[in-house]
Amino acid sequence: MTTEEQPQFIKEFSRSESREERDSLAQEIREERRKAFSAENKNSENKKVDSIINATENLRDNVEISNNDKAFQGNINSLLEINSLKSQFDEKSGTNVTFEERLKTPIGGRQGLEDTRKKLSDFYDKERQKWAENPYTQADIQKYFNEENLKSLSVDDYVLFLKRFPGNMITHVTRQGIRDHYSIDNHIAGLGEFQNNFKDILEKKQLNSAIGIELQESSKEKLVSDYLDQFVKDMQEAGYEPDRESAMSRLESKLGYGAIKGSVYNFADRSAIHVATEQVADAIYGGEKGNEIFFVFPSAYAASQMEFGGQLKDNVGGSHNDQRIWADLKKGMSLDAGIVFIPEETEVDAKTGSKYELDENNNPIIIEENLAEIRKLTDSADFQEFAGQSIKILGKSEANQNLEELDGLRKTLAEKFGIKNQSIRDSVLNYRFLHEVKYAAEEKEDYRKIKTDKEISQVLMDKENLYLKAKDTVKSKEYWENYFAQNPEKRPSKSVYYKGSDPTTALNEWRERNGISKRAEDADFDFEENKKTDKEINESPEQSQFMAIAKKIIDERFPVKIKEKRSTSDKDEPPPLD
Repeated sequence: MTTEEQPQFIKEFSRSESREERDSLAQEIREERRKAFSAENKNSENKKVDSIINATENLRDNVEISNNDKAFQGNINSLLEINSLKSQFDEKSGTNVTFEERLKTPIGGRQGLEDTRKKLSDFYDKERQKWAENPYTQADIQKYFNEENLKSLSVDDYVLFLKRFPGNMITHVTRQGIRDHYSIDNHIAGLGEFQNNFKDILEKKQLNSAIGIELQESSKEKLVSDYLDQFVKDMQEAGYEPDRESAMSRLESKLGYGAIKGSVYNFADRSAIHVATEQVADAIYGGEKGNEIFFVFPSAYAASQMEFGGQLKDNVGGSHNDQRIWADLKKGMSLDAGIVFIPEETEVDAKTGSKYELDENNNPIIIEENLAEIRKLTDSADFQEFAGQSIKILGKSEANQNLEELDGLRKTLAEKFGIKNQSIRDSVLNYRFLHEVKYAAEEKEDYRKIKTDKEISQVLMDKENLYLKAKDTVKSKEYWENYFAQNPEKRPSKSVYYKGSDPTTALNEWRERNGISKRAEDADFDFEENKKTDKEINESPEQSQFMAIAKKIIDERFPVKIKEKRSTSDKDEPPPLD
């Protein structure tokens, strides 16, 4: 790495940790430059151009070797002057050589200067190693893990930066393409539909909570009013007259504790950015298997800069690995403070970026022949017997399954049920599928048919046999590089193209490959004051503000009706005399 490419945190670190050596090298460079320029002036045919180059190098070194933060304004002025010198060079050089190329060209008399600059480069190599090995404090995390610093880093600088600190990561997987899998039955929104979430996020390069997304195009007052409009519409379509009590219940379900106190669907849930710790939760929240795009942030960033719920240290696995980050509702988390991981080698449609062939409405094309193949089995009078036999064999642990028995089941599927496609036979030999369809037969006909069709689609989807694969394909890296070339303002500041189909493995291998090995000891990274419970968030000033707005709007739309009361004695008495 050349000296001018050193990240700012390394420059600051070297100034504080190795100041004497740094100052000595700076003085040596200045002296060697003076000697080199003196020799050049004697031999050069174009002294004016050489003078410009020499002045530029001096300014560049001023930027590099400034010894304190007070030199910052001087550095800015130096950089501006370099631009001015570049313009002068372009006017006076009279050659096709660019300003940048001329700076790299050795000139007689500069050997001592080049040797000294090599010493400076070696000095920084040692500083980078010292940085990685240096201990850190809570104050260091608070200082360095701010959003602006993380945004300013390149991928290589990010790697070096993290080597000193805990490499625990939080992740957020997004949906781009067809959602073709799920692992929780009550979390299937968008299944089988085209999603454009990654491109939507690139519009502002920020992650937002559910409420935060809604606030991008709305004020808090407008948002609450829209919730209420939707409630009135829902009630009227269902044949009910909306009233004050049910209106407040609806708004509480969106902005309070939920329709039932303690419900997970509450303000704390909907105002949080949901992440997983030390794992990419693609099985629950992902889009296309083998084509997942996900975002990675240091856990230390969330712990030190934002309020959070849960733990940011360990992979607890499954649906329990759902941690909450309460960032500013409108600003969210900057995408450029983290790293975007994108598949490198997946074959995707050249136009849509999806693994699947899509129709004119961006719907996947179902392979009807595969559905028909499995229905040969489920519609057969012999299905119950085959399912019972298969469940006994498949119910054993994989290590104890008999290969001859499995081959016998495949043979039965081919010969008795006419399923010739080996991939479909392998799809069918699924314990859960056979169990669910077998016992659905005991239910009413309508339910049995709906349940069977659902399970057939699911088992085909699991093996990627439900939707037609894209025909005109390119590698996913080529697709996204083309997209960013056409939309340069949307390119993330840091992206990694990964190989393989498992996102969590890809993240772990990337860290191991880059020597990011330190891990935190405490789940909250010693930022206990930033750790919050759902109850605290549900009773926060921001939540109270939303509910105050909700009450005001409900009072306007559903005013309290005050019944006039009169006593029975008043009822029969004549009006008073004047």
